[in-house]
Amino acid sequence: MTIAQESLSPAVEAATTTTVKHWINGAETEGSTGRTQPIYNPSTGEITAQLALGAVTTLAAAVRAAPLAQRAWGLTPLAHRTERGATHTGAGALRDEGMDAVWLVHGRP
Repeated sequence: MTIAQESLSPAVEAATTTTVKHWINGAETEGSTGRTQPIYNPSTGEITAQLALGAVTTLAAAVRAAPLAQRAWGLTPLAHRTERGATHTGAGALRDEGMDAVWLVHGRP
């Protein structure tokens, strides 16, 4: 446990209601354990969300879905991938709503 983690009060932890789930086969998926762990903003130490923890079954589902997702993504035109923020050429390319999840976990640049 870091100093930032130790200094947080239970009230702050209880106020966190957002749960980050797994994205498997084009849909949000709950973790298969029913457990969560806090996600900390590294610049402030604040708990920004909870991460749904998966188990071997969650990993297996992701591995099964990955080849199909890769093929579909490979067939996606470059213009569409660029539009969606997949080609990260700089901060301007990070407009996609998916970046909200990244910023939630890592803090906004």
